[in-house]
Amino acid sequence: MADAKLARLTEQHAAKRQSLIVELLKLLLGAWGPFDQWRSEPLLNGQAALTATRMMSALTRTRRLERSYLQSALREVDALPEALPPLLDFYPRSGVSPLEVYRRPVEQYGYALSQGATVEEAQQVAEQRLADLVETDVRLAERDEAMRVYEAAARVSAYRRVIHPELSRSGTCGLCVVAAANLYSTDELLPLHQGCNCDTLPVTASDDPGFRLNAEDLKTVYAAAGGNSAGELLNTRATVTEHGELGPVLVKQGDKFRDPSDVGRKPYKAPTEDALADERRRAREVASDALTGAEAALVAYDADNPDASATGTPERTRLFVATKRLRDYLAALDRQIASA
Repeated sequence: MADAKLARLTEQHAAKRQSLIVELLKLLLGAWGPFDQWRSEPLLNGQAALTATRMMSALTRTRRLERSYLQSALREVDALPEALPPLLDFYPRSGVSPLEVYRRPVEQYGYALSQGATVEEAQQVAEQRLADLVETDVRLAERDEAMRVYEAAARVSAYRRVIHPELSRSGTCGLCVVAAANLYSTDELLPLHQGCNCDTLPVTASDDPGFRLNAEDLKTVYAAAGGNSAGELLNTRATVTEHGELGPVLVKQGDKFRDPSDVGRKPYKAPTEDALADERRRAREVASDALTGAEAALVAYDADNPDASATGTPERTRLFVATKRLRDYLAALDRQIASA
């Protein structure tokens, strides 16, 4: 009975996550529209600021959903602690601000055009880039919140990855199949990979429900794969490496992966209190510089077009909106800093 309830919990939680991502992407893509219109620096920063502000709100919701799910799971294995640490709101990537990250779809759009892509192809590339960023940030926020909850649960000795074959369009990948056999200590971040649908469940001295749930799902996965495909899944070798922004990630053994030093970036920093304070200060500096640039562009436009502020030209309106979005984003960062 307990396993059936936990299976429903994991399925419901995964469905809520997917629903959040789909709703969020619909909202963000609607705001971006054609990516070609954001290629000037002030407009790009303004639009990235709008996206970052909405993502901050979505990540807060993500953490609350993750905490609620894990509280229910811990209750089922009699490991719910009397108290949990307070919820922390922070951007889950290391060494980079949300504003910088959410400029990337437009940068990808421009690169695709430079490589000979059509406008339609470049638009698809940018939309996929945005989708990948959103999905990854949601998973990172879940992962960080899970570790905080597990660390607070004294009866939890480890946790396990739980696969979701029902959510994978092409079937559960070999990386997840292999990693489902691993146990992770409560102070260890779950290694992720692009498109990972896995959840986690706690392990105690007397119970490991994730092992049993995975065993049932893996039978289905292998049966559905059949023949050579099943053999490939069984023979997949996974390794964990470090990504400068994301922390531990799963990769296939032998695949080329550039670590932070290869691309001139700092190594990943765990979200300690001091590290988060540094990240927030830097995010504010990046946003403040972007706002200064947008305000200067608006002043310059007004100087070149003396009647524009009275007539409200489309160009001036777009610059004005960009500065407002940057101010709103800066205010959201200040609220986050004040509440830390």
